[in-house]
Amino acid sequence: MGHITEQEIEALQATNLDRATPFVICGVSQSQLSIARFYGGCKFQGRNYSYIPTTDELLREDVVKWLAKHRKAQRKVGGGSTAIQADMLTANKEVTGAPSGAVREGE
Repeated sequence: MGHITEQEIEALQATNLDRATPFVICGVSQSQLSIARFYGGCKFQGRNYSYIPTTDELLREDVVKWLAKHRKAQRKVGGGSTAIQADMLTANKEVTGAPSGAVREGE
């Protein structure tokens, strides 16, 4: 799973942001753009990109700004956060093998 959710991608497609360059570049550490890992970003085809280390992606800076505004607006109306919380709870259950909040023996 990347830094941007499916719902955010759909909302991003509806914007009037420039499509001449990619919004997201994935798998940065295995490409010629891996130098961006050390500098926190790079310039690609005249556009600035920020490096997201947790997902190994480069996000175009205007997309980063749009995403911050979009997520802030979603928090205000309360939309979208429930799905993210459910994903986090599911991931916790898969990793530990126990329901979220449960304490395993010996802990």
